[in-house]
Amino acid sequence: MVPSFLSLSFSSLGLWASGLILVLGFLKLIHLLLRRQTLAKAMDKFPGPPTHWLFGHALEIQETGSLDKVVSWAHQFPYAHPLWFGQFIGFLNIYEPDYAKAVYSRGGGCVSFVSHLAMSSDTSSWTQALWVQLRYRN
Repeated sequence: MVPSFLSLSFSSLGLWASGLILVLGFLKLIHLLLRRQTLAKAMDKFPGPPTHWLFGHALEIQETGSLDKVVSWAHQFPYAHPLWFGQFIGFLNIYEPDYAKAVYSRGGGCVSFVSHLAMSSDTSSWTQALWVQLRYRN
């Protein structure tokens, strides 16, 4: 005799599917929260404007229109500041080239084309290489 939870009826199949979806959703939530925790820990080292508990800086940018608020933050925090769009998407805006060299030289997963260009000492070659990459990307 086959146990009732292993039967192939439509209701038990739906129950198994909903249970699987629930478990996968829970695992994704845990993954997002752990990612948010590591991102917040990395961003805590940089001073920045206060964030909304749910929307981050998205509401302030939307209310003031365009990116005028980000420009004012650039004057308020001269080297870099974190920028949050919601709870799980965070960016680090770096304005000072020497500060960018220091941040990118530490490594840690964000070594990319941008960090390679930031490490070059000649800014004219940096802008030329960036222009070439952007031009050929389109």
